[in-house]
Amino acid sequence: MPAISISRKPYEAGEGVGLDVPDAVQATNGSRPMRSGAPDARFKFGTKAETLARLKGLLTQARILDLVYFSVAEWRNRPEAVRGRITEAFGTATVAVRSSALAEDGAGDSMAGAFCSRLDVAGDDPAGLAGAIDEVIASYTGNPKDQVLVQPMLQAVALSGVLMTHDLEHGAPFYIIEY
Repeated sequence: MPAISISRKPYEAGEGVGLDVPDAVQATNGSRPMRSGAPDARFKFGTKAETLARLKGLLTQARILDLVYFSVAEWRNRPEAVRGRITEAFGTATVAVRSSALAEDGAGDSMAGAFCSRLDVAGDDPAGLAGAIDEVIASYTGNPKDQVLVQPMLQAVALSGVLMTHDLEHGAPFYIIEY
């Protein structure tokens, strides 16, 4: 699930999380129109990491935590450089090492939960961080373009959950909130 911190303002019917999107929106080729009056402005879905990075500047009433992401190939070829980027971004803080496979999240479907993520990984333990990254990668199908997403680990979370726009068992178009 994307690490989005929603504001404390109570949610009211018809209200969103501050993403400027018209009421009636249709996904086309993985893109969504973003603002009426700006026909060329499109939101492009990518991997979980790419989508979160793109959303980061668009939200007005929510916050996406800082993130570092890299491909499996980059990890295999330059693990020290990748660890350096993670340390530069988060220091010794505890992190979440999350899956961000190419087939995981998209405009047309989701494979949420299909791949491994590791939580509470000590940022001051290089071997533990490497092991967590390797475990996430081992859950993938073998595509070197798949990505790994690293974010700071949230502390003292009061409530978390997942929102789905279709019933996974039957495909019915219902909003389902699991928490």
